[in-house]
Amino acid sequence: HNMVNGMGPMGTEGLFRRACEVTMRLMRDQREPLMSVLKTFLHDPLVEWSKPVKGHSKAPLNETGEVVNEKMASSSNSFK
Repeated sequence: HNMVNGMGPMGTEGLFRRACEVTMRLMRDQREPLMSVLKTFLHDPLVEWSKPVKGHSKAPLNETGEVVNEKMASSSNSFK
C-alpha cells in the first residue's frame, strides 16, 4: 500500500498507469531495435562481472569462438 499511496491521489490509475502504457506501446512498436541492443549482451564478455570460483574454467566457447553469457541466453528465450 505504501507504493500505491506514493503514486499520488489517483493511485495506480493516474500518471503511473499512463507511463506504463506508453512504455509498453513503445517497446512493442520498437521490438526489433530493442532486441538487437539486448542481444549484444549475449556475446559481451564484460557482462560476467563476478570472479570465477577457483577450479572452474571460463565459459565454453561456441562454434565461432565467442563466449556466450548463458544467463542472458536463457533469459532472452522468454522475449522471443
